[in-house]
This record gives sequence, structure tokens and C-alpha cells, in this order.
Amino acid sequence: MTTEKETSSFTPVVAHLPNFLMSLQAHTTSTPLTTKLFGVVMFADISGFTALCESYTKPDEKGMCSTDQLTTCLNDYLGHIIEGILKGGGDILKFAGDALLALWLCQKSQLSQVVPSVLQTSLDIQTQCNGYKTDKGVQLRLKIGLAAGAMDSFVVGGSEARQFAVIGQAIDDVNQAQSLASIGSVTVSWTALEACTELSYSGRVLKNGYMQVNKVSTQPVQRTDRDSVLNTLLPPLSELRSHTCGSFLTPPGNITDLTYLSNSTAQGILVQRQSQAMNLTLKEQETLKTYLPKAVVSKLNDSQSLAWLSEMRIVSILFINVNLDMKTDVHIIMEQLQLVFTVIHKTVTRLNGSVNKLFMFDKGCTFLAIFGLPGEKHENDATRALRSARQIFIHLKEREMNCSIGVTTGRTFCGVVGHPTRHEFTVIGSRVNMAARLMMAFPGCVTCDESTMNSSGVSHKLFKSVVPDRPLKGIEDAGSLYAYNTEIHHELFFTSLVTNTAVEDNDAEVQQAINTLGCDFQKVKLRNERKHDALLPTDWSCNQCID
Repeated sequence: MTTEKETSSFTPVVAHLPNFLMSLQAHTTSTPLTTKLFGVVMFADISGFTALCESYTKPDEKGMCSTDQLTTCLNDYLGHIIEGILKGGGDILKFAGDALLALWLCQKSQLSQVVPSVLQTSLDIQTQCNGYKTDKGVQLRLKIGLAAGAMDSFVVGGSEARQFAVIGQAIDDVNQAQSLASIGSVTVSWTALEACTELSYSGRVLKNGYMQVNKVSTQPVQRTDRDSVLNTLLPPLSELRSHTCGSFLTPPGNITDLTYLSNSTAQGILVQRQSQAMNLTLKEQETLKTYLPKAVVSKLNDSQSLAWLSEMRIVSILFINVNLDMKTDVHIIMEQLQLVFTVIHKTVTRLNGSVNKLFMFDKGCTFLAIFGLPGEKHENDATRALRSARQIFIHLKEREMNCSIGVTTGRTFCGVVGHPTRHEFTVIGSRVNMAARLMMAFPGCVTCDESTMNSSGVSHKLFKSVVPDRPLKGIEDAGSLYAYNTEIHHELFFTSLVTNTAVEDNDAEVQQAINTLGCDFQKVKLRNERKHDALLPTDWSCNQCID
């Protein structure tokens, strides 16, 4: 057990972690690890964040962007959703940019009490948060899916970095519920509803037994099957409340400071979460930090405000989707996930990138990696991102694992978003959406946008123009898209950057090639070979590469 002083220094870390993870003794054991869970899950999906980011980040007459106002608005909105979940007894598992995954742990016998409570919490959140109108005129809309059942959690990684994920039938069901939900609605799986023998609700039947619910009551009701539910539609969006940015939070101060609490209930939640930290040893606390991005840990260790991490910056984004068999034995999935994480983390960090998140809900097994975050910024981040994508693709292919990777480069909101008691570092913007769409639209290959190709310094001969089979969801103008040739060794395709003359006569070009490779100058060696008395193109080799 830690002292009060030691716990106080760890307190800022608590807000970045779910209760489930702090309660789990995964940080005291070797990885990988799997644990059985049971409960109710919520998938809340927000539309409008990308448009909001774009509107706030358009330079004004002085060439300045309103990043502070954007951060305030994002946290204002997300803060109310999160607070509703926390006050309702939920635990925020994951932030996914414009989505949240929350969990209410319980026993199967408790579903009849927990499901109605979560349903009412979801309806209250919809009433308060759907149709939120910002001062930029962008309307934020919300849809919520709920499900209940068994799940398996995984912890993967090692001493340097860890990630966790949750899979199972309940996760599959909540994905389906969210996809069937319409804007402003709460959609529930039938397995969650049928566990509530004394729940009266009104709504309408959707396909596959999912229900759109708009009112609940705990009064007993007689019903023989799900088709006896009242077919009552939700009120039109025009009748729902509209809000302006800043109207939700009444206390003084700026939420980007992440220092104030909006009410006494939130204060109680934070105290409860801090008390969990008191039961952790210093070693356990340090291990839990490995779940956080290095940029966040650096700020926390230096006792600096996390508000400084919220900014618009040019980064390169990797979305990596790995095709794992989720129907096989859970321990096989765990070992495969550990292997995949090791390959991705080793490759990305070696090239000075950051593995930000592991998702295993709406898009299957997906990793998000970022190049260009504070402390890891390079002029050739696009090159590093492409090179990382290629190496990950090849190494997973060698292990008979198929993957799809989308790579984009551009101005993106990077920062800590959420509520003072629960928040995470994430990235939001059109380039993030584009990378995710490319990953799903072009299975089995590495694709990128034009900005990445042009910024990489890689020969355009290694790219092939591609067109998706259907328009990319949520992307009005995708621009030119390219498939990246992963078959050619990087030591060969970077040779176009240098000439065949002597090295000592081309220091500038040699340095350019080394910078483009993203390697340390001392760890690159030059080889010139002659074949049939003809000087071959310069061939580069780097001792730190994992090719």
C-alpha cells in the first residue's frame, strides 16, 4: 500500500484509466493475461466532431486557429456524457475519438436491476446531449447502443507498454445495436431486455431482435414476446433541445485545465477512484503508467498541465486492422494478440512513433499509431509512418496474419479530452477518419493519401492510384488515394535519392537519404558494388532496421 504523498503524485494517472483496469491485478502478473467479465456495455457514437475540428481550426485573418475554444467545446460535450455514465455507476473503458465504450460490471442475476438503470441513464444522456449546437453552428448528434452478457478482457504488452481490450458476445451485440441505432435513439439487444422480467418499456422493434427504446418503467408488465412492444417512435430531432457551447458547465474555469469538478457527485467519484490508488504499490502504479502514451507520462512526471498537449499539429496516422479469428479459443486469441502487439509496438517505437490505442469493437482488432507527437517530432514523420506500415505488414504476413493499413498525414487535433475525473489522450480530425476508412476500404494492403505520398520522399513509382468500390463513409472529397508497394525492399527504393558518384562529393544528398530513411547517421552504411564494370545504384543498409 502506498502513502498519501505517493498516492497524490499518482492521482493524475487515475483519470486516464478505467476502474476495471485498476481493480484488475493484471499489473502484478506477467502478460499476456485474460479475464472473464460479465455486465452491461454501452457504445456511444458521436457525429459532428470532425466538422467541429475543421471549423475551429480554419485560420482567421491573423492566421491563428481557435484550438483552445475547440478543446473547451469538446470537453464540454464529452464531459456531460461521461459524467452521466459515471453518476449512473458506469466505467469508461475506451475513448475512440468520437466514440465511447462503457461498462457496468454485475452478476447475471443482477441484470434485471442494472439494465433498467443503464437504459434510463442512456435516455437521460440523449435528452441532454443530442442536438448540441456549438457556437460554430456545427450540431453534435449522438446514438447509443446497449447490450449485456459475457466478455473476455485481454492485457497485452510488457514492461515498456501495455494495452487492453475487451471482446465477446456482448461486445458483438453492442456493435450491432449501435449500428442499428438512429440519431437521437437508444437501441438495446434483446438478450439485455429479456433478462428484465419486471421492465416496462416503449419503443419499436428493429431487425434481429434489437429494440429502439424511448421510455422505461420498472412497473411489472405482461408480455408474451418482443413483438408485443408498443411501436412508438422517438420525437423528431426538431423537438429536441439545442444547446450552445459553454451552456452545460456552470463552474468558473476552463475544462482544458482538467482541475475542477462540475459538482459534488463528480467529487465523490474522484475520491472513490483515488482511494483505489491507495491500495496500489509503487511498482503497480509505475506499471499502470505503461498504458498511457509517453507524451502524457512525460507531462505527468514533470507535474505539467495536460492542457499543453491539446493542439493542432501535423502528424501521420496509422490505422492497422488485423484479421484475427475471434471464434477460436480465448487463449489462442490472447497469444495472437500479444504477438501482434509486440510486432506493432516494436516497429512503431523503433521509428519514434507511438501506439496510441487498441480497439476490438466496431472494426475488429484495430491499432492506432501516431507519428509526430510532442517529444517525437521529425521532419520525415510521413516516411517513418509509411516505413512502419510496410514492416508491420510484412512481419504479420510472415506469420500468416492478414492486415490492412491506412496511412494519412495532415493537421489533426491532438489532446486530452473528456471529464476531469476520466479522460484520455486522443486524436480527432479528418485525417484520422480518412486513415480508418482507407484501412477498411482496401483490405489486405497498405494505402495512403496524397499528402503522405508527397511528404514521404519515396519514389512515386512505388505507389499505385486506387479507387474505393464505394464512397468512403463521412468523407466528401477523399482526393487521390494510393496503394503502397510493400514487396520492394526499402534499401532499394530509397536509392533514387542519391547519385552514383563518390560519397565524399555528395554529403548533402547522402544526409538527405539518411534523413528520409529515418535512421541514425552512424548506423547507416554505404555499399557500392560493381557488376560487369558498371556502377550499381547506391544501396543503403541500416543496422537498426528490423527488415
